[in-house]
Amino acid sequence: MTVIPLGMHRSGTSMLAHMLMECGLNLGPMKELLQGHQIDNPDGYWENVKITALNDAILAALGGSAMAPPMLKPGWSDDPRVAPLRKQAQEIATSFAGNWGWKDPRTMVTLELWQRILPEARYVVIVRNPLEVALSFAVRNQWIKRARPEFVVSLPKGLALWAHYHEAALPLLQPKRTCYVAYSNVLTRPLDELRRIVEETGLPASKEQVEAAAKTIKTDLRRNRIPDALVQEAFMPEVIRTRYTELLARAGADPEPALTDQDRSDFYRSFLGLALGQLDLIEAEFNAWRALATETDTSLKRLKAQMAAQALAKG
Repeated sequence: MTVIPLGMHRSGTSMLAHMLMECGLNLGPMKELLQGHQIDNPDGYWENVKITALNDAILAALGGSAMAPPMLKPGWSDDPRVAPLRKQAQEIATSFAGNWGWKDPRTMVTLELWQRILPEARYVVIVRNPLEVALSFAVRNQWIKRARPEFVVSLPKGLALWAHYHEAALPLLQPKRTCYVAYSNVLTRPLDELRRIVEETGLPASKEQVEAAAKTIKTDLRRNRIPDALVQEAFMPEVIRTRYTELLARAGADPEPALTDQDRSDFYRSFLGLALGQLDLIEAEFNAWRALATETDTSLKRLKAQMAAQALAKG
């Protein structure tokens, strides 16, 4: 049986994968799992480096990356550019036995290819507040900008990535094979949520395994807490607001206490401070998009001119 933890970057996927591993899910040899980072994730990422590298290669072949995912249309997994990578994915899948899976947020974008190989796979989707995800990206920027500058993400881009990843994966997930969990619920009542995950996925975990796995959760992990109610108030694309509300319902998220004026004030102060500190980054992202738009427009005009010339030549 294959069980795949899914979720956006910065959404608790490492926490979820660790729990499932403790419940008997084979993530691969420990030597193949990405080691933790002392600042970002000291407890480990629980990512199989072979699968992460393959997902990166798939995105690169299609002209994108984890932080700049390509816009893909249904059927993209038939693209000749990914044919050899699809074969590699098949080889990885056949190398595992028993109850196995992997954690890699990129899988939300590359899911169509993996589903062709593993049509019977089950999924556990962890859902986190998009504002918290964007804020977590922004906080990570402070240390990652020197080591991995390609992973620097502004607040607006963090929200856009949240939308892109979810819009890519959710249409492909069958309700009977998918268990949705709220990040906040896992932190506040991990044992209840883990019991539900085990029941819905069919993982053959013992009572003792489930209880031990639940104890791996550190309830202080939610460092950048933002009330869900603020998603309804904050300025952002409506698609994000709508999708998040839908996902909370699927996950059975516990209702939060009423939003206080202090909560609202703290949120806007925090985001305003970060936004002001990111003006150069936001401007750079905007200029990059403007340059791409100009290049695309130039290519389109050139193509139209060539088509016109060909039409004249044919008489």
